[in-house]
Amino acid sequence: MALGVLIIKEKCGLSDRETVAQITENPYFQYFIGLERFKTGPPFDPSIMVHFRKSLGSDKINDVNKMICNVSKNKDDDDNDPT
Repeated sequence: MALGVLIIKEKCGLSDRETVAQITENPYFQYFIGLERFKTGPPFDPSIMVHFRKSLGSDKINDVNKMICNVSKNKDDDDNDPT
């Protein structure tokens, strides 16, 4: 769940609070992070994200960010490929 939340946060360029708000409003985001049913309230407190980032470490988070950027770049390249 935590990794999915970080992916949403980085991909959408959101703050921790904005990320939780978006996940609260969006059933697709809730499904993406592993919730089995739509919750009308926040699935967690934004402060949890700080604890996760601290325990994961900045090196791992940077690696995840790079992977997300590479996948996104490759997808954009594929979309622009006329073949």
